[in-house]
Amino acid sequence: MDWVDIRRTIEAYMFGVDAKDLDALLSCFAPEAEALYHMGSVDEKTVTGGEAIARGVFDSCSRFTASNHCISNFVAREGVQEATTNTFAVAYVVIGSQGLVRGLRYEDSLKWRDDCWLITRRVHTPLWQTTIDVEAPHFFEQAKLGAS
Repeated sequence: MDWVDIRRTIEAYMFGVDAKDLDALLSCFAPEAEALYHMGSVDEKTVTGGEAIARGVFDSCSRFTASNHCISNFVAREGVQEATTNTFAVAYVVIGSQGLVRGLRYEDSLKWRDDCWLITRRVHTPLWQTTIDVEAPHFFEQAKLGAS
């Protein structure tokens, strides 16, 4: 199974979001890709075209002060030049001094093209979320408090 290469595509997407790297996002989607975002919520929308998907995600994540998407579970099934994945992730998103922690599910179909796996269909489903207060990093100040 080409599990590592398939996961590499999913990881490249997560990296592209968190690093705000448009090229990384563009590298993940086939030109004819379709994505259904926010499945089951009032924000549900469909985006068609790999470039439109990548640019839409890039525009959204560019609003973030910071983010970190962590894969918690990943399953891949591979056929002949086609694969499906089911990925559960936790996303930590900071916008100003507000933070969101979200549970997400990505259900992807991929095709092998040009020596890599490309996403041809994505269903993005938010499962839960909570808000948190966020502080600026201040490790050394905290370390001084702990040393007294």
